[in-house]
Amino acid sequence: MIHLRLTNKETVGERVNHRHNPGMPVRKSHWHNPYRLLLVLPLLLWSCTVTDFYNEYQPTGADGWPRDSVLVFTVEATDTLAVCDMFVQLRHTGRYRYQTIGMQVELTGPDSLLIARDTLEMRLSDTSGNWLGAGSGVVYQLEKPYRMNSVFGRKGTYVFKLSQCMNDTLLVGVTHAGLRISYPNGKE
Repeated sequence: MIHLRLTNKETVGERVNHRHNPGMPVRKSHWHNPYRLLLVLPLLLWSCTVTDFYNEYQPTGADGWPRDSVLVFTVEATDTLAVCDMFVQLRHTGRYRYQTIGMQVELTGPDSLLIARDTLEMRLSDTSGNWLGAGSGVVYQLEKPYRMNSVFGRKGTYVFKLSQCMNDTLLVGVTHAGLRISYPNGKE
């Protein structure tokens, strides 16, 4: 074990720095002051803000989510240059019987032409049966990235249609499904 003998006002870091760089002045780092961190923290938080452009949930049904039920989300796009991230959201209870859920998303543009038809699989629990996502014990909520770093090509109304594509005619335990679109750079 190495023992260093320090002078009255030296710290271990200063002693090691001085030992490896003899003749160099010993400088203390300005970032060790905790008040400086408090000044920088708001800037870091401000630079990482995410602004929701659109965030809506719709109920799936009183008893669950029927297979023939299509949830429609209408989004008015006015900015064709802003990059946005899109997420499919889901709320469910502990009555849901499976670890995953399959969903179909259709996206149509302002001219009513189909832009995309995608199938998503969202994992709701781990292999041990523990629910994922945020929740209390009654309702759990989670989201899955749908389209990241996207832009709306033209101004106008975009329609997202969301439906479940599981084998069950009624998915018991699924209470709400939703769509969230956000600007990752904090654009208002």
